[in-house]
Amino acid sequence: MKILRLVPVLLLAPFLAAKADIIYVDANADAGGDGSSWATAFNYLQDALDQTEGTMATGQGDQIWIAQGTYFPDDGENVTEGDRSSSFLTKDQVELYGGFSGLGMETDLSQRDWEKYPTILSGAINDKEKFWSLHVVSIQGDIIFDGLTIENGNANGQEWSNDAQSGAVFGFGRSSVTAQNCVFENNFARSEAGVSASQNWTVVNCEFMNNRSEYAGGVASSGNWNVRNSKFTNNSSAQAGGVANNGSWNIKNSIFEGNSSGYG
Repeated sequence: MKILRLVPVLLLAPFLAAKADIIYVDANADAGGDGSSWATAFNYLQDALDQTEGTMATGQGDQIWIAQGTYFPDDGENVTEGDRSSSFLTKDQVELYGGFSGLGMETDLSQRDWEKYPTILSGAINDKEKFWSLHVVSIQGDIIFDGLTIENGNANGQEWSNDAQSGAVFGFGRSSVTAQNCVFENNFARSEAGVSASQNWTVVNCEFMNNRSEYAGGVASSGNWNVRNSKFTNNSSAQAGGVANNGSWNIKNSIFEGNSSGYG
């Protein structure tokens, strides 16, 4: 399926009440940056997230522009390397954008190329097999992902606990995700949903593949999903839905193939 390239500004309408700050992240930038420009970018994504302000402070969450590369949730000033409980912690209405070259040239979101310059948020924090973060991203409130790959979350904690749900994106309370031009792959949950247990999602031009749950939903266990121009392939659950177990789905111009469930 040909994935359509859409203008990212289409998703910004709900957040136009105030001007947001832009915080820059580049794994290859010189160390010691404050995130105020490409030349002084943070090396670690969590350090940038720690500097963001959500809607309660500004009327609009900050934007984080992330250069190509792979970023791990246990890297940063206030996290412990090798800690599986480490997760990229986001605040309400913060917006994460990937697909920047890392050459310091982009000054507008339309200049990105997320296919040529992949930006990966990975839970594979250790070479030891499956010693991965329980959740790659943890969200409080609403979040925008655009031009990102989120992969290798392994929520294999105690059954039915929070640590057994949502290997890719774990949400606290009532939260929602807007995802555009993203890939969610190779995430696992012991109980509910390889990608998202109960959040509401708006999805445009994304791919979900090789996500797995031992119980409810290879991708999602519940929540309201509005999906456009996207693809779901080779997701699986031992029970209750190769892609989803429950919830409401509004789908247009999308492909589902190779998904499987043991039963239900």
